[in-house]
Amino acid sequence: IFNLGGVLEGEGYVFFKAELNTYQKIFKAIRVFKIDKKKSDDEVQNIVIVGKKASSETSTIVEDKQLEKLLSRKQATDFPNGNEILTDDLAPVEYFNSHIPSN
Repeated sequence: IFNLGGVLEGEGYVFFKAELNTYQKIFKAIRVFKIDKKKSDDEVQNIVIVGKKASSETSTIVEDKQLEKLLSRKQATDFPNGNEILTDDLAPVEYFNSHIPSN
């Protein structure tokens, strides 16, 4: 589970995409959640990325109302695949962060 500040599309999307590509190299299944579903995808916001080792869907029964609320904010998972990934050597986090618009 990873919390990220960024945008889901538009200016600054390159950082979110690099994070997502990096996780897709490690995990078989990736889920993306918006924390504030009122924000448009091109606004800077909290994004939660969840990676799973297994690609199969699991049935989830949620009794926790806060967790149920978060799970209802799941985003489409068909983000286009890309080549940029983050690595330990010269990780371009600062470069990608510079593309996220300031509020």
